[in-house]
Amino acid sequence: MTELHPTGVPWVELRRSPAAARVGEAAIANGLFFSHFEHRFELPLPEQHEPLGRPDLGLHPADPAAPGWQRGQLRETKFRTFRLDRRVASLHPSHGPKWSAHELCHGLVGFAWAPGMSRLWHAQAARLAEVLPVALWYFHDEAGLRRCSRHAGGGPLFGLRCFDCDQAAAQGPLDPADCAETTAAWHAGGLAYVEREIDAAMRSLREGRSVPNRHGPLELGSDGLAYASAHGPILQDDLFRRYLDYFFDEGEGFLPSIDALVERVRAVQRHLSGGPAARPWVGGRWAWAAQDVGWRLMSVMIDTEGDCAEALDALSLELADDQTEDGMLRAIEAYSALAEEWVLPEPEDLFAVGYPVGLGLGASVQQVRAGLESCVPGALKLLGADAPVLVRRFVQQDGLLRAPLGERFAGFLAREWPGQAADEAQLEACFAHLPLPDMDTASLPPEEAADDRMSRPRHVRVFSVNYAVSADPDAIDAERGLARMSPPLHLAAVRRPDGEVELMELEPEVAEKVALADLPAWPDDLGLAPDAALALLEAGVLVPAAYR
Repeated sequence: MTELHPTGVPWVELRRSPAAARVGEAAIANGLFFSHFEHRFELPLPEQHEPLGRPDLGLHPADPAAPGWQRGQLRETKFRTFRLDRRVASLHPSHGPKWSAHELCHGLVGFAWAPGMSRLWHAQAARLAEVLPVALWYFHDEAGLRRCSRHAGGGPLFGLRCFDCDQAAAQGPLDPADCAETTAAWHAGGLAYVEREIDAAMRSLREGRSVPNRHGPLELGSDGLAYASAHGPILQDDLFRRYLDYFFDEGEGFLPSIDALVERVRAVQRHLSGGPAARPWVGGRWAWAAQDVGWRLMSVMIDTEGDCAEALDALSLELADDQTEDGMLRAIEAYSALAEEWVLPEPEDLFAVGYPVGLGLGASVQQVRAGLESCVPGALKLLGADAPVLVRRFVQQDGLLRAPLGERFAGFLAREWPGQAADEAQLEACFAHLPLPDMDTASLPPEEAADDRMSRPRHVRVFSVNYAVSADPDAIDAERGLARMSPPLHLAAVRRPDGEVELMELEPEVAEKVALADLPAWPDDLGLAPDAALALLEAGVLVPAAYR
């Protein structure tokens, strides 16, 4: 059973480095927590809040032309989904564990806003709200971080993700005595980077144009401009000011000036470097949830008028005045009553914020169902009339895990509904989610192995089925079901460099031995005869541990 941090993610994700652990401790003190990205339904933006004429910012997720689900992955639009005024962190299952501390750091820093400010001012405020989570990622989190043997001592990987590094970091930080010098250097580098960004932001405001400060491929000045462009219509709307008046106390996450934001950034950074914790925000879980839901209520109000608009405004104010669990329950009941009387988003959509809010609401079952249709359609077809109940049960049990949707659903069916649909889901998850081979495997021939050691790579999945599963969901007859296999069939699914997935049958004893080959091992240690080991190498089910 995975041990969960109070914020909702696995504890291991906030034990990776000393800085990540400090973020986790501060998050507990601040009552911060996570939302499930795939469970959260993004409401359509009111027309007046759309950044018209900016296709480079991407489409809002609610736009019918937006990418949406693609093979079980819900696409995220960088500048359209994320909002700095949300204290609830977001967990995207396809992102790596390094994101947890980064997301929580945003909640610790907060955001700056002031009435009547220009788009350039909001761009610099966004830039400064982003700088410490970025410094955490590229500097502070690297202090004491354990990496794999290939990347040890090399620092952050920028746009790349190494799963071996993730596994190494899960073992916990390095011994402080072994990395004291590098730890000091990483913290000093983070401090210098943040101060350069602060200086660039202040110069931008003085000179009237964004002043860049590049670090490798990073350039937060342009990111700040993009954020201000995407959210400027909201930030400069009088409704946003009313929202802050309702739901925020000045100085509690919402900071009234650039100077106050800079002070907060420096206070949190001192803690990341080993100093005292910054002052916790006053509020807690239900205050952050009320702020989150409150904006959804008020943005819906824009497209209403008369008695309906007045009722939504009154409901928002009532929730703002009672930012508790009971206050949320009353808001759900009151909104549900309004939705019966007026044409409004369904309560299941409005309260689908990615975490439980009460009365069974908090996750968009319909959105998750659409995701499953994109990656395990055959399994859903085989479930037939049981699919709606099982999908809802799956969503209720689906935690904050870094695993693809199809794999999570296949695991759920294996536990809760074993049978032909569970077997089909295993197969379909392989076709949807197996990654491409790494460059070593794709480029280097197995006959050039350095020795006989072998391993099973991430682009291979070994599993067994009791039913005659099909890679073509259209060929499945849901009424007749799938033929039962006796004995079970043992399969290996291998993603090839061209993207195709090849299936091959394995002998039961070979499949069992291959399943143990996650780490480099000699054929004798795996109990494989030389000819069997060679056949597995030639088929790509196993790969050399090293090449000459």
